[in-house]
Amino acid sequence: MLFWKTQSKTVVAVLMTAFVAACGREEVASPKRSGSPAIETTNQPSTAAAQGSREQEAQFRLEARRVYVSLFQPSCEAPPEFSRDSMLGDERRAVSEFEQYLNGRPGSDHINIAKADAALESGCWMDSDPVFALKHVNITKEEVRLGLEQMRELAPMLRPLALASGSASTAAEFRLGVRRLIGAIAPQCQIVAGFSNDQMLAPARERVDQFERGLSGTSLAAQFDVAKADAEFELSITYPTCLVPESRELELVRQMVLQDVKAMISSLQAIIGR
Repeated sequence: MLFWKTQSKTVVAVLMTAFVAACGREEVASPKRSGSPAIETTNQPSTAAAQGSREQEAQFRLEARRVYVSLFQPSCEAPPEFSRDSMLGDERRAVSEFEQYLNGRPGSDHINIAKADAALESGCWMDSDPVFALKHVNITKEEVRLGLEQMRELAPMLRPLALASGSASTAAEFRLGVRRLIGAIAPQCQIVAGFSNDQMLAPARERVDQFERGLSGTSLAAQFDVAKADAEFELSITYPTCLVPESRELELVRQMVLQDVKAMISSLQAIIGR
């Protein structure tokens, strides 16, 4: 039974045939979370030691994206009498209170980024079956409870981000493209039998490094850094099921991956040029 229906409405990256052949199903682990019996409605985060790391900031944004996607995606094909929104009123208020708490604090930058990134997720909960529709509501309640709990713990450790003003949706689209780009040069499965991924990906990684260096001193450098940190953190908690790598000509695969990366960068440059 599929609970979630999604469609991409953003830049479509070129799929890498070699990557699909090498990697099977991926599982994304949840960052460490502690449990509590009910949703916590206070907006006061717990005290933390010192300012956090780049990884902790990426974890905060991942938690926030998960909360926003789960909470604000609508129902699909739900019965007329079923109202997902009204059943999640407490959760929406708890998220709103937390947003208000972050106003004027460094966490506001991070949660606004996560909210804009989540808005690019086009999909809905398949709620045609009332039993599963209720299960989906309960899934979201738990996701919001745990996500807020984790964000409250991380919030005092966040640093402000030096982001230039501009279109939030365009910046989010740029970050999505960067996350895909970083994922393309960091496969977790061996791609070609007899050769390391470092050997295969060297030209593509150099092209990405060149693109990143070209952003230095621009307003997009910080956006790139945020997206890169998010991609690297999510990869660090993703555990793929790898298939046996194929025997292929190394140079052929290197050039194929390089062309795919160049296409992704061209898409990012098109976003920049708007």
